[in-house]
Amino acid sequence: MKQDFAVEETIKARSSVRTYDSTPLTQQEEQLLKEYMPKIKNPFGVTVKFALLQTDATGKAEKPGTYGMIKGAATYLGAFTSAGPLAAEGLGYSFEQLLLFASSLGLGTCWLGGTFQHSRFARALQVPADAYFPAVSPVGHPLGKRRVFENLSRWAIHANGRKSWAVLFFDQDFSTPLTPQAAGEFAAPLEMLRLAPSAINRQPWCVLKDHDAFHFFKACTAAKAEEDTSLGLDLGIAACHFALEAAEKGLPGHFEKLTAPGITAPNTLTYTFSWVLQETPA
Repeated sequence: MKQDFAVEETIKARSSVRTYDSTPLTQQEEQLLKEYMPKIKNPFGVTVKFALLQTDATGKAEKPGTYGMIKGAATYLGAFTSAGPLAAEGLGYSFEQLLLFASSLGLGTCWLGGTFQHSRFARALQVPADAYFPAVSPVGHPLGKRRVFENLSRWAIHANGRKSWAVLFFDQDFSTPLTPQAAGEFAAPLEMLRLAPSAINRQPWCVLKDHDAFHFFKACTAAKAEEDTSLGLDLGIAACHFALEAAEKGLPGHFEKLTAPGITAPNTLTYTFSWVLQETPA
């Protein structure tokens, strides 16, 4: 299904905004966001709930904090769901779609994972205690000029850099890089995936083109069990970019977790789901 905004144009123009002009959203902007929320459906069957929080940007009243990462924001968006299979991927997909829509309205956004006061935001957004609530984002009008702190933060996480096709996308096996030419009409969705944001811009994913499917893998960067959730969140964000661009281009396919994909992969990669170009035979 095509979106209510220009997907490729929005992805290419968007960047994380950490400094805002303190003015609240207009009534129309807030209404558009609230009307769009129920339209968002992720392909993993995960029920994601959204919340919008208006705060006192002047600092005269107590509000949830972001450890200095965000300045001037008067409004925040949050997303949460129940724990379960592909919960992180589903939430990452859905929340990224909402933030892209906000960006298409000319609003600034910025994914915040470990840099927000989780318990205070959870109370303010009325998030259930047992919910999976990994991230929030400011949403508002960019100030225009970045702070020195913001520029340093962007430099530290290599915000303007992205990995090359040669290390992210592969053709039939993991020793053969996939080129844009070989990707054909799916080169655009893969490029939009490549531009997707991720924690500290690590891009922990790989995609393998294999006949009539694109197989998505999480790339482990350390032997830590808790890392799996954050990797899933990042992969969901990337999958959102791929699927929305494919829909904009009118390309066929759907996401599906295959029970036996039959792929030999390095032990640093974990198969998660596939984009199947054709319906799976019954």
